[in-house]
Amino acid sequence: MIIYFPFVQRILLLRKIAIALAILTELFAHQTQAQTPKYHYIQITSGGGHTCGITTNASVKCWGDNRFYQLGDGTALSKSYPVDVIGLTSGVIAISAGTMHTCALLKEGAVKCWGISGKLGDGTSNQRIGAVDVIGLNKNVISIAAGDTHTCAITQSGEVKCWGDNYNNKLGAGPDQAGLEPTTVLGINEKVTAITVGIFHSCALTSSNVYCWGDNYFGQLGDRTKINSDLPVAVIGLNRDIKAINAGSYHTCALAQNGQVQCWGYNKFGQLGDGSTIRRAGVVTVTGLPSNIDKVVSAQHSCALTTDGNVKCWGYNSNGQLGNNATKNLSSPIDVQNLPKINNIVAGRTNTCVITETGDVQCWGGRKALDQISDAELEITSKPIL
Repeated sequence: MIIYFPFVQRILLLRKIAIALAILTELFAHQTQAQTPKYHYIQITSGGGHTCGITTNASVKCWGDNRFYQLGDGTALSKSYPVDVIGLTSGVIAISAGTMHTCALLKEGAVKCWGISGKLGDGTSNQRIGAVDVIGLNKNVISIAAGDTHTCAITQSGEVKCWGDNYNNKLGAGPDQAGLEPTTVLGINEKVTAITVGIFHSCALTSSNVYCWGDNYFGQLGDRTKINSDLPVAVIGLNRDIKAINAGSYHTCALAQNGQVQCWGYNKFGQLGDGSTIRRAGVVTVTGLPSNIDKVVSAQHSCALTTDGNVKCWGYNSNGQLGNNATKNLSSPIDVQNLPKINNIVAGRTNTCVITETGDVQCWGGRKALDQISDAELEITSKPIL
C-alpha cells in the first residue's frame, strides 16, 4: 500500500534524513581525523572559512569550508582534518587563501590556483577541484597575495600582475579588464617588493612608498580621500622605512623597520588600533605595541607578532579571534595568553592561526578554520587550542 504524506510531513521526513546523513558524515570525519597523522608546517594562510598550510616537505594541506572546491582535494565536501591538494605534493614555497579560492607559488616561480569560478587566472569561468596553472605565470613569480575574489603576484622584474574580480577596479589595470587572466598593474614606476590585497582594494610596497588602488569608501587607500582609484595612488604620511604591508578586509597596515605599525581605513571595530573606532583616510599609529614587532596581519581584526614570539591582537572579536577568551571588540592591542613561542601568524576573516617554533599549528576564533583541531562545527573557541 502506498501512503501519500502531506507536504509538511514529507518535508519533516526529508529533514530527518538529512540530519541523519550529516551525523553519519561527521562520525566518519572524526574517525578519519583520528587516523590522520600530525603535520608540521612552515607557512599557513586563512580564507573566509578554510585554512591551508605548507608542510615541512613543501606539500600543501587544507581544511575547513570546501563548498567552492577551495581545499583542492577533488571534492566539494568540507573537511575537519588536513587533506592533500591535488597536484601539490612538493615544491611549494608560498600559499595564499582568498574567501573561496586558494593560490600557491612553486619554487620554479609558477603560480597555481583552485576553487571558485572566474577567480583563478586560467582564462576560464570554471570552478576547479584541484590546482590549475595561472596563464602566463609559469615562472619568474616571487610573491603572491589572494584577497576576497582577486589575486596579485610580483614578478622578478618587480611588476605586479592581478586577476579575478575587478569590482571597483581593484586589479589596477583600468575598468575594462575582465580578470580571467593576469593583467599588469599600471602606474607604478618602481620595482615592487611586496603585495597585499583586501576585499575591494590592493596595495604594493616599493623602496620609496606604499601605493594602493581600488575601493576607497572607507579610506583604505590611505591618500586622505574617499575617492576610488583604478590606478595606484601613494599613501600619505607613512614612515619612510616600511618593510612590510598587510591589507585587512577594508583597512591596511604597514610595518616599519623600527617596529612601528601604522594603519588606515575602516575602523568600526577598532582594527586600526589607535584607541578609537573612527575610520581614517590617513595613517594612524597603533598604540600600545612594543618596538620589536616582526610581522603584522589583518582581516577584520589585526595582530602583531614580536621578534621574541609573542602575539598581540586588536579589532573585531565576535568570534573570539583576538584570543583573549572573550568576544568584545577592542580598539587597542591586547596580549594573546597561553601561547608557546610563535614563529608565524595569519589572520582569517573570523579566526587567527599561528605556527609554533616546533611547527605545530594553533588556531582560535571562527568555526570553519578550527575544524582540524576541535568539534568546531559545533562551537566557537575564543582562546588558543591545539
